[in-house]
Amino acid sequence: MIRAGLLSEEVDPADRRARLLTITKEGKKILQQAERLAQETADLLFGDIPDTKQAQIEQYLKAIEARITPLLTPKP
Repeated sequence: MIRAGLLSEEVDPADRRARLLTITKEGKKILQQAERLAQETADLLFGDIPDTKQAQIEQYLKAIEARITPLLTPKP
């Protein structure tokens, strides 16, 4: 992302071993485009579904994610 110009990197003056990352103007532009696309996609998928039902769907998806995540996490 640094090479692509989306983030800038500086040495942390408080700890020269650390690096500080900052989003660039171009990075903000790309982020805004991604957020807009995500919102448009959500509107297409859930636009006609009442908010209360959307909240239920979100809860179910989070529960599924919680069950799947340990299965996808590599074991040491």
